[in-house]
Amino acid sequence: MDFEFLIFNFFKNMHQTFYVDSDEEVNSVIGRLKKSTSQYNVLVVAQRAMILQSSVSLRLIKKEMDALKKKILIVTQDERGLAMARKAGFPVKSTLDELKNSQESNINQAMIVDGKGPENFKNYEDENETALKKRDRLRNLGDSEYAATEDMPPVATPARKKDREIKREDFDFKEEKREEFSDLFAEKISDPLPARKENHVRMKSGAKKFLLIFSFLLIILLAGIFSYMFLPKAEISIIPKKIQRNINLTVKAGESLSDENSSGLIILKPVLIEEEDVASLSYQATGQKASASNKARGTIIIYNNFSEASQILVATTRFETEDGKIFRLTKNVTVPGMKVENGNNISGEIKAEVIADQPGEGYNIDPSSFKIPGFEGSPKYDKFSAKSEEKMKGGGEGGSDLKAVSQADIDKAEEETLKEIKSLLAQKIRNKAGDKNFFSEEAIEYEVLDSASFPEADSIAENFEYQIKARAKLLTFSYGELDNKIGDYIAQNMPRQDFPVKLVKAEKNFGDIKNNFSENYFEIKLVVDVILEAEIDAGKIEQELLGMNQEEVDSFMKEHPELQKIDASISPSFLADRIPRYPFRVKVIIGG
Repeated sequence: MDFEFLIFNFFKNMHQTFYVDSDEEVNSVIGRLKKSTSQYNVLVVAQRAMILQSSVSLRLIKKEMDALKKKILIVTQDERGLAMARKAGFPVKSTLDELKNSQESNINQAMIVDGKGPENFKNYEDENETALKKRDRLRNLGDSEYAATEDMPPVATPARKKDREIKREDFDFKEEKREEFSDLFAEKISDPLPARKENHVRMKSGAKKFLLIFSFLLIILLAGIFSYMFLPKAEISIIPKKIQRNINLTVKAGESLSDENSSGLIILKPVLIEEEDVASLSYQATGQKASASNKARGTIIIYNNFSEASQILVATTRFETEDGKIFRLTKNVTVPGMKVENGNNISGEIKAEVIADQPGEGYNIDPSSFKIPGFEGSPKYDKFSAKSEEKMKGGGEGGSDLKAVSQADIDKAEEETLKEIKSLLAQKIRNKAGDKNFFSEEAIEYEVLDSASFPEADSIAENFEYQIKARAKLLTFSYGELDNKIGDYIAQNMPRQDFPVKLVKAEKNFGDIKNNFSENYFEIKLVVDVILEAEIDAGKIEQELLGMNQEEVDSFMKEHPELQKIDASISPSFLADRIPRYPFRVKVIIGG
């Protein structure tokens, strides 16, 4: 009989049972389970217990016990808690009877394995009847009166009988049966519940339909709220009334002028701008002259030993030979200044073309030295010199005709050079006037100060140069002063309105110009295209338009003569025929 007793005692003690009251916290449960000496533990949990109300608590217990390699089986009649425990990964039973039946089935199977039947446990069942009755009190687990908080008292162990010595080999099946018993702690979550589960399924199906209907109604409600809050939207274009006028004015600028009471007259302060410049252009000679009156021509080298500064020599500058023959430069030249190299002074030099002052063969001279008579009596006379390296040619009577500067050439050159100097001076005055002052080329007065041809008319030359020095004047006025005077004139002379207006455009078109530089007087005709616009309070108008329909907007327009037009565009148009009442759904555009 000792063998059967050991088998029963093994299964009785291979797991430990803990009772969890409804208000016991998860930390307390974990602490008790950690103190368990068994690998297999049963938690008997009251209905509506705190640990069954939160999946977080159940997962925390599972995580802690997995770390300790302990198996937990939960017994409870709380259906919601039972489902949550399954979802958390615990094997579950609804009553201890199910657990007891599983244990007895394992014991019977163990006896059959050893060649004995469950009837051999009869005596031991009698001996343990008291212990089983104590456990049977848990059949009503989950009732509202249930408040057990302590572990089940240990079951009394019957006295062993010494029938025979048990060999170790008789217990070789112990580990195998431990695995079979552990199946209780690996119960599949898919195990069916009692008939209540069917009711739960029906309830779940009904709840699902309810949720679908509720979701549909909620979507419709939210769509309505969204449409009301954010749709429709409106864009309102408010066009203030505009007044257009053409004003004919006469603008006078002069120091001796005073304000006259005549209509359409504006008096301004004159602004005088002056510029001077020189223009010099080269032209080809087209005239012809017989060689009998030809003048000798040639090339000389001019030397500057006076200073390091360059020296300008104009056309017709005289160069005199030692025997008194005069030759003249055909064009302007600039003689470079002297240089210092290695402590030595090196004169500046330049080649230039010269022509004899008189015709005749006597000027066909051999290479000679020259002085500049114009410098005589100054230090430059001895420091500037020239010499020719070749014989002068072309002087004398007879022979073929040669190119010469004719009067027609000079007249044409004067005309072209004058155009050039005017263009040059006009650009200078334009730059000086800038954007702040009135400018017109028609208002500029030109004055030629000097002009010359090099060489002169009747001179033998293939090319010649014409030079003009001129001055330009412009009598003008400030645009800023004119704009201020126009604004004052409009304010004083425009018809009064029933609403305030502002000047938005004043386009100026200038007409005929009269200049009188001797009296410092300037006059110009002016036509001003004026556009006035009504001043409106856009924010106030927007507030008044909120919630109006088209008929009300038309009535509003009649009460506000300062408005030209109001266009209201509502989108989507099928949702409303009024301007929204909320400003954030309305966009206002002024003008159009």
